[in-house]
Amino acid sequence: MNSIFPWLGIAVLILCGWAIVKKYQVNMVLLLGGLILNLLAFWAGAEIFPKKFSATGIVGFDLVELLRTISVSQVSGVGFLILISGGFAAYMQAIGASDRFVTVCAKPLSLIKNPYLILAAVFIVGHCLGLVITSAAGLAMLMVVTVYPLIIRVGCSPLAAAAVVASVLAIGYAPASGTANFASELVHLDPIEYLVRYQLPMAVPTILAMAAAHVVTQYWFDKREGRGVVADLSELEQKREKLEQTPAFYACLPLLPIALLLVFNKFVWGVSMNVATAMFIAWIASFFIDLITRRNIKESFDLSFAMFKGMGSILTSTVGLIFVAAFFAKGLQNIGIVALLMHGADSIGLGYTGSSVVLSSALLRSSRVPALPPSPVWDSLFRLRHKVLAKTASP
Repeated sequence: MNSIFPWLGIAVLILCGWAIVKKYQVNMVLLLGGLILNLLAFWAGAEIFPKKFSATGIVGFDLVELLRTISVSQVSGVGFLILISGGFAAYMQAIGASDRFVTVCAKPLSLIKNPYLILAAVFIVGHCLGLVITSAAGLAMLMVVTVYPLIIRVGCSPLAAAAVVASVLAIGYAPASGTANFASELVHLDPIEYLVRYQLPMAVPTILAMAAAHVVTQYWFDKREGRGVVADLSELEQKREKLEQTPAFYACLPLLPIALLLVFNKFVWGVSMNVATAMFIAWIASFFIDLITRRNIKESFDLSFAMFKGMGSILTSTVGLIFVAAFFAKGLQNIGIVALLMHGADSIGLGYTGSSVVLSSALLRSSRVPALPPSPVWDSLFRLRHKVLAKTASP
């Protein structure tokens, strides 16, 4: 490949990064960037198409066909798992099962009286809830309603409580996390095996260390800046009481996929169950349970449609981004940028491990996409912080 083409690819990469920072629509930036990168690789004489690819001879058609091939492979693989997980999470939210699950899990926290120990406990419990509730924003909002007033009542500052709630689910792990499912697919491992053998040994000490860091950090800031003015919690208390009107046994429904996957795997039963199959079974079982409980056929049918609405929502927000990101990554690979980065890192003596760290750091840096819509959690927490600071500053 002509040595100038990888550098042209780097110029395209920098331009795409600039466009993302300037908040251009991410999907279109990656799509157009992928088209340009693959076109440059084609002009450079690289073999950009798979071996069994049926080329038409018209480069424009073939590039779009490559995009279609990548999209189909993503939908049939991890993209489908993410769709099902998002749909099931939306259905659990619609029938109130996710809300009830959080309220039940939050009750034992009221036994802890030390304000900073409860911060650590909330952080740890929040990550445990992440096995079931896949949305970080959704989980944080539920915790604002359920455990935020509890944290305030035991003596923590509003900013300390907000910091802990906002950082919940910093680590996503299988089988509920789409990224974890994607990683397990890449290494050809069952999601449960990937969770037990590889993720938990790393996640547990990391979560404990982060919880300890929260205790030290929030104590130091509270001691330096004071507790501040506590906002009125009556509205949150009313929302919590409304959540508790859902039957308590609904808290078990979000656990059904996890239970199925823990039982039907090669470690316990000897038969592995697919994650999507477990989600479908749990959805159907939850529908009949909700139907019997509500005794309102039309309402239960209407609520069950949340599964498909959730799948549509996750398609536009996540799976669509995976399509174009995979196409963009294919362009980076075809143009030789990945090989150039690895060769550059190796030439300065970093070796295989150092090269992997450099490449991973570059990917992590580029994955921080500021053009995505702002999370409602962050919006709520920043509004809360603004109110607290305003009240503190007022005479």
